[in-house]
Amino acid sequence: MQYHWIFEDGFNSSTENVSHSFKKAGKYAVKLVVNSSMVCADSSTLTVTVNQNAVANFTFKPVCINLPLQLINNTLDTMNSPVGYLWNLSNGQHC
Repeated sequence: MQYHWIFEDGFNSSTENVSHSFKKAGKYAVKLVVNSSMVCADSSTLTVTVNQNAVANFTFKPVCINLPLQLINNTLDTMNSPVGYLWNLSNGQHC
């Protein structure tokens, strides 16, 4: 059996199972062509949606000693999906 994977971003592979990382967000066609002999072949094409990663960003207001620091989360969530947050402060605190 021969396998030929064709990715719309230009990547190709001839392995039975393949792993591929896309460099940019978007919709990409992925085609698998299978040859069982020199005569018999079949193919299947699916569209893969690659989402943009969330972009982490925050700001803060100036603070004085013994007053709480207010961190303002400005993360850009490009998929409108639940995003988990872990604030790791250099003093060992996690929020």
